Amino acid sequence: MNANVLAQIQSTLKTLGVKADENEIYAKINAKKLKLIWLHFSECTGCSESFIRSENIGLDDLIFDFIDLVYHETYMAASGFLAEDLLNINEPFLLVVEGAISEASYYTGGAPAHSAMHKLKELASRASCVYAIGSCSSYGGIQAAKPNPTNSISIEDILKDAVLIPGCPPSESNIIASILHYAFFNKAPLLDENNRPAFAYSKCLHDMCERKIAFESGDFVETFGDEAAKNGACLFKVGCKGPYTFNNCPKTKFNAKTSWPVQAGHGCIACSERDFWDGYGIYEQALASSYAQTKRARNYESLERFNKSDEVIVKDDGIYVNNELLAYLEYESQNHAELLNKNKLGAKLLNNYKDKFNLSLEAESKTDNTFSGILKACSNILGLDLSLNELLDMANKYEIGIASGLDFKLAKKPILIDVTKSFRLVLIYRLGGLDEIAILFGVVDSIASMIAKSLKMLECKSVKFEGDLFKHEILIDRLNYHLKGF
Repeated sequence: MNANVLAQIQSTLKTLGVKADENEIYAKINAKKLKLIWLHFSECTGCSESFIRSENIGLDDLIFDFIDLVYHETYMAASGFLAEDLLNINEPFLLVVEGAISEASYYTGGAPAHSAMHKLKELASRASCVYAIGSCSSYGGIQAAKPNPTNSISIEDILKDAVLIPGCPPSESNIIASILHYAFFNKAPLLDENNRPAFAYSKCLHDMCERKIAFESGDFVETFGDEAAKNGACLFKVGCKGPYTFNNCPKTKFNAKTSWPVQAGHGCIACSERDFWDGYGIYEQALASSYAQTKRARNYESLERFNKSDEVIVKDDGIYVNNELLAYLEYESQNHAELLNKNKLGAKLLNNYKDKFNLSLEAESKTDNTFSGILKACSNILGLDLSLNELLDMANKYEIGIASGLDFKLAKKPILIDVTKSFRLVLIYRLGGLDEIAILFGVVDSIASMIAKSLKMLECKSVKFEGDLFKHEILIDRLNYHLKGF
């Protein structure tokens, strides 16, 4: 093995958070090669295309030194029953699945014309581990989008322990690194709570984006190809879903780190997220309610089911445990302009907001340190003169299921909920094309999420909700969503 390949291996292992010296690498290479079976179901072969475009490590080094690619319909020479015979393997193997699985017989493959379901279950029962490569196999992809005429489902609907490597397609780096981890260590890499490799999917794509500064200052592309686009403005207003996406695209990029969609001038489409075809509105529009492609699910089940004792009570001003306030809100009650105008980005955001909407935020905006006070403060920023119930009613009209939330900060016990710096996002979202309905939904969702996280930090087993705020449908819906499994 030449020094270049050795360096590439070390680089790949570093991506996985693994350090390995030269002797360890040679020991792994001299060990028995990983047997790999790669199945194709309902897909476009884009994930396989990504797989073969690896420069670090090259496909030739991969298949000659590290893995034995036993079966891959596109790349192998065998065909017909000779190809099917290759699947009668008696050694341990890693099963890779590309494409959605049809529950009916809309897909049949191979010489025996087996259904996708039959082929998957038979091989998965013998595999050491199963990798779902791409969003079609991970989540069903476009095949499972409504109305789903082929009854396509994801691999996680069948195998709960499958490793998901979503993307349309995933970068070659994420595919190769995940496979190599199994080849070297006989196990999948560390996974996140959604069974995705944490090295690739644990961080929000938006936080790594080269255009985030433009987002924070409220500089948005209005139409593709305009001057703002040429100057590197944020693509949120023309549909970028980066703030809702967890992937490492800005770091790994595609085609040997050549580029990635946002760098090329088009927004992220959240292709590595569940139900991205149906759930994220229209590709090149911000998440305004009128752009919903499917209506969001609602859960109005009574919150009384959480009330198993009176020790923990959530009120408008915080969370009480045995009558002691252990989670409370704190934010400055000066005017919003003063809050923003503390750095260059904030000052630019404030000026952009004034110029666009002709709204002054310099008037005194006294708000109380309560959950409902957060909503009232946001309504002031938006220039809405509405009652609390009217604001909640407006939020409840939102149809898209994805929330544009506020980034509250939670300190440790006793929990201080810091809201102050979050108000800037109301201005950003409004400049970025969200309507008042979408913004207010995001605020309510953030309040529910903040309560759920606080209860988890306080290690509460039950909770009682008091006050009119928690009787409104939208709070009931969002609390039920964030308290799943509570």
